Amino acid sequence: VNAPREVAEPILLNLAEDDDFLVRANACDSLCNFASEKVVETLKRKLYDTNYLVRGYSVMSLGDIFCENINLRNENVLYKAYQMEKSLWTKGCYWYAFCVLGNEKYVDDLLLLMNHRVYHFRCFAVNTLMNILEAESLTKATREKILSKMKAQEKLEKEKSVKSSLEKIRTYK
Repeated sequence: VNAPREVAEPILLNLAEDDDFLVRANACDSLCNFASEKVVETLKRKLYDTNYLVRGYSVMSLGDIFCENINLRNENVLYKAYQMEKSLWTKGCYWYAFCVLGNEKYVDDLLLLMNHRVYHFRCFAVNTLMNILEAESLTKATREKILSKMKAQEKLEKEKSVKSSLEKIRTYK
């Protein structure tokens, strides 16, 4: 939504309640740009949506909001919802959120996902790890581990979309 915050936020909050799961998912993804108590409460509810995309985008948005806004931060809500999650893609979204919030042990789960037999999961893992590399809280050792594994994976990868994502590490600084 290309509008002032006071106009866009209520529209997105309304869209997050839409009957269409793709509309809800896109709204939850866009809500990462609006750090308010109303947004956080809506995204927390969406952690239990019936659709895995809605849950995943809610997780990533909450991770981004919590990372940037200490006064809204509540990681426990993520850890509680994570215990119930069944979708591998959505679990990957949790791993991203946990990593950007400083819990680097979940990097290993994303690194393992790069070896998944389904290329969509490999592509997701690579793109998510690229985003994690931007996290200021990431330790040098973890950053080097990610880069090393991604460079090794680039040599092995056959799927064009995954290989294309992996090629981005060549320009990473």
